[in-house]
This record gives sequence, structure tokens and C-alpha cells, in this order.
Amino acid sequence: MYIYQSRFAESIQGMLDFKEQLGYAKSTHEPSLRSFDRYCAELYPETVMLSKELVLAWLEKRPNENSGGLKKRANTIRQFGKYLTYMENTAYVLPAGYIGGRSSFVPYILTDEELVSFFHAADSFPASRIVPCRHYVVSVFFRLVYCCGLRPNEGRLLRVDDVDLYNGRILVSGTKRNRDRIVMMSDDVAHLCARYDGIVRILSPKREYFFPNPTGGAYAPNTMEHIFLKCWQMSTTSKTYARRPCIYSLRHRFATAIIMNWMESGQDVQSILPHLSAYMGHASLSATAYYIHLLPSNLTLSKTVDWNRFSALIPEVRYEGC
Repeated sequence: MYIYQSRFAESIQGMLDFKEQLGYAKSTHEPSLRSFDRYCAELYPETVMLSKELVLAWLEKRPNENSGGLKKRANTIRQFGKYLTYMENTAYVLPAGYIGGRSSFVPYILTDEELVSFFHAADSFPASRIVPCRHYVVSVFFRLVYCCGLRPNEGRLLRVDDVDLYNGRILVSGTKRNRDRIVMMSDDVAHLCARYDGIVRILSPKREYFFPNPTGGAYAPNTMEHIFLKCWQMSTTSKTYARRPCIYSLRHRFATAIIMNWMESGQDVQSILPHLSAYMGHASLSATAYYIHLLPSNLTLSKTVDWNRFSALIPEVRYEGC
């Protein structure tokens, strides 16, 4: 495990945690930030401010470095500068078009039709004699992630004792920054999980995890992502879209659907957004407020939101991959 050593170490880790809270992979910026950290530790060991001089010095083109590599480093250091200014530190923010323009990514937000088709495919996932619990896991796991707005790893790593079926409560523990929280299930989701648990207890009586793999342990992240993709490919709507979602798309859809309902019913989004932030386990309100920028354009005209306030709150977010 790499340990950051420069005077920017704490801020670098803070930015990576913030990005992950939004549902983005740390691997997008980690290689460049490690390079920057080593550079600063060696040549600028006492520097505590991200200055223009430091940024441009680090961005000097390296021997055999192609334009794609330089653009990736520029994007990372720009994001780092924006994060520092958001945290009220003095920092130089590299202009957006410094290297080859800018590219942005908007998370995939599933439509109603896509959700129906996807869950129908999940319910039709083939049974396996070798993995007798798998088709039950597939049907319930993705619904729980969506209906409770869980991070995929939070659902995947749920232990049997974490799920209180009698009171409809889930204990989400072992999260980033040890932010354990209680997530309440709706009655229909709790009943679904109870029926599922009754079946799986027979098939896997000694399981430790609520969604057990063939040995009773937790499924690997790439396995669940593969199963999600297989369900998506089985769905009827997957044939009509060039892009494809990932498991995190269920969490994205959960957040945007709730905010849309608030806006359409005329509620004060700014006042109640902290409740959604706590429910989803976000480390900062800005991570939750980001979803407002993903709503349909007609809703962004809503009088229930002070857009100037939210524009200042939400730093620019870029993303590559799921």
C-alpha cells in the first residue's frame, strides 16, 4: 500500500476519499497523485501550497510521455486544485483547456423502463446446481442496493447479523472513515429480504454473509459487476443504448429519484438534503448535492433550490469509467 509522504499527503487522501464518496474509482487519479506526491517529497519537501510554479513544473512533458498521459496528469492536478480551494485552501487551479481541451463524464441514470427490464432479467437469472443460492442472491441483492441507495460494496459485505429483518434495519459498517450508519428498509423490501433469508438459510445454513458465495463468504466485486452486466445484457432495453450502466448506477438512480420527487412536490430541497446525505453515508453535503446537477433540465428551473448556493458548494467532478 502506497503511503503519501509529501506535505500534501492529507489533502491528497481527502480528495480520493471525496471522489469515492461520489461513487468514482480512486484508480482514476491515484497514479498521477502518487507521482505528484513523490515529486513534491523529493524536490519541494517543505512546500504546503499548490502554486502555479509547482503545478507547471510538475507538468513539464516527460521523455517518451504521450499527449494522453500529459492530459491525464493535467486533469488530476486541476481536480486537486479545485478540491483544495473547496476546502478553503489557497491553491492554483489549472485552466480547463490547458492540455487538449476537457472531457467530462455524466453518470448513467437508469430510466423507469430500464429498471423494470433490468429487474425482470435479474429475476430470470438462471439457477445453478453448483451455486444453488446464486439466482436468489441476484434477484434480491440488486434490489436492496437500489431501494436503499447502498454502495455496491456495502451490500456485498453485509453480514447476516447486520440485517435486522424484524425491525427492517440494516447496519452498514466498515465504511470509509468508519462512518457506520443505520439504513431503514421499506416494508416491502424488508418482506422481500425476509423471504429470501428463509430460503437461503436452508441452502446455506452456516453462511456468514447475507449474500453468500458458494463457500458462504462474500462475492468478489468483479463477480458482482460481471453478474450485473449479464443481467443488463439480458434486459430488453440494453439493445437500444450505446452506453451501459454499472452497479453504481442503481445508487445514482436512487439519489436522483428522491431529489426529483422532492422538487416535484415543492419541498425545500436545501433543508432536507442533509437527511439524504446522512442516509447515503456521504462524508460531505456536496457529495449529495452533486446529484442535483444530473436532473432533467426542466427540474433545474425549480424555485425550491438556490442554484447560486449549490454551484458554489459542488466542485467540478470528472470521471473515467464506472
